[in-house]
Amino acid sequence: MKSVSVFDFRNNLATYMNRVVKDETPLFINKFGTPLVVLMPFEKYEETMESSYFGFLTGSEAGVAFENRVRRNKKEKAKVVGLRG
Repeated sequence: MKSVSVFDFRNNLATYMNRVVKDETPLFINKFGTPLVVLMPFEKYEETMESSYFGFLTGSEAGVAFENRVRRNKKEKAKVVGLRG
C-alpha cells in the first residue's frame, strides 16, 4: 500500500485519484508521518461497508437467505411474503 504526504497529495490530486482507481489499491495520506486519511476506489469502499454490516454472514449466505432461514413458522413466512408483495 502506497502512502503520500498531504502536501504531495494536494499538489498531485488528479494523478493520485487516477492511480487509485486504475490500480484498485488504497492510498494512505500522511500528515507529519502519521496516517490521516485513506483514499480508496468506491467499489472497494462498498465491499468494505457490506462486509462490516453483514460480517457474520461473510462467505456463507446472503441477508435474505439468512432471514428466511431463521423464520420460526409457516405463518410468519407467509406474512413476510405478503408484506414484500
